[in-house]
Amino acid sequence: MLIALSRFVAKSTQHALPFFKLLRKKTKFEWTEECETALKHLKETLSAPPVLSRPDQGEVLYLYLSVSFDAFNAVLVRETMEG
Repeated sequence: MLIALSRFVAKSTQHALPFFKLLRKKTKFEWTEECETALKHLKETLSAPPVLSRPDQGEVLYLYLSVSFDAFNAVLVRETMEG
């Protein structure tokens, strides 16, 4: 699931690195402070999603898909220029 989310959350792979290290087959499962910090960061990021807005007629929209054997995810994105 983290890999599916990484497509939509900036730098999620970097922040989820403690989880990937923890899940290696030859590593003993030990929940560390680094894992706890990474989980808190991921929760904060996912609990504050971008503001939803209605697209303008004729505006280009992008559909991103993430598919695996167990799940699929999709997000519809509009690109905006800020500043």
